[in-house]
Amino acid sequence: LMPNKALISFVSFVSVLLVSVVTFVVFGIRRVTLLAIASMFCYSIASIGLYVVAPELATFKEVMNDVVTVERFSGLAHPNFLGRYAVLTILLSIAAIIEGYMNWRWLIPLGAISAGVALASLSRTPVIAAAVAVVVISLPLLKFKETYVWIALGVCGMAVVFLAVESTIGIDVVQEKIVQKTTKTGSTEEIKTGTGRTEIWAYSITKTKERPVFGWGTGSTAIVMEDQ
Repeated sequence: LMPNKALISFVSFVSVLLVSVVTFVVFGIRRVTLLAIASMFCYSIASIGLYVVAPELATFKEVMNDVVTVERFSGLAHPNFLGRYAVLTILLSIAAIIEGYMNWRWLIPLGAISAGVALASLSRTPVIAAAVAVVVISLPLLKFKETYVWIALGVCGMAVVFLAVESTIGIDVVQEKIVQKTTKTGSTEEIKTGTGRTEIWAYSITKTKERPVFGWGTGSTAIVMEDQ
């Protein structure tokens, strides 16, 4: 499609991959992990600082439709990238604590600030992925029986809360409140399509079938998807 740009993207990707491997070999996983945590945390702090000094530069206005425009905290990057960095900071910190690389007390400021940044970015996918990852990481730390006890108590607790709310204000109101809190537009269509992701995936499958072997070139997604 655009061979020169595709080649540059491919070479850049390979270069970053090779540098990453060399970095782990030379410095070791402990130093690289701690450096990654510190770097991403500083990135979040810098993003907050930019918002305090110049909020218009640290805010991303996402046009959802003809009526709704959502303002998202973006800091120094796109909100989705900022959310990923913040979430990864939390997950790497937990992993570092488990491996004995850092003291658990560091998780308090790191976790609190990073969680706030992730939530302010309104990037749901990283937040959901982080919640699942935390559960997966935590399960091996519990004893076998305790794991099932906590899972059972959690399910029962959610069931009790849902039934209490449903019996008080009605199921329709509950659904409406959930949609309002979990979507940017307040529409169930946003949940059903994953904010348009299902349409993108379907179109991607169609384009993949057109060039199943050689593809469209590294980094050409924006160009191929332009007519969508």
